[in-house]
Amino acid sequence: MCLGGSQIISIRDSCKALLHNCSIYKMKVAAAKTIERIEREFHRRAFGDERARVNALPAAERGAYLARLRRRAVSGAGGISAR
Repeated sequence: MCLGGSQIISIRDSCKALLHNCSIYKMKVAAAKTIERIEREFHRRAFGDERARVNALPAAERGAYLARLRRRAVSGAGGISAR
């Protein structure tokens, strides 16, 4: 089964919530930071720096950013000029 970027992010967010309730929190924090670093490196290699940065945003900020991008694309104000 292949997971999309948003599914990976939601799984990570769910895992973070579970880690906060864990009795061995300090060990889990180190593991979570390592997983986040590996995810960032993967996203950077797979999608580029900008998409990796967006994928690391909290869900609400990521949604707002993507909505702005869609509005700009529809309005034609994407910043690319045709010559």
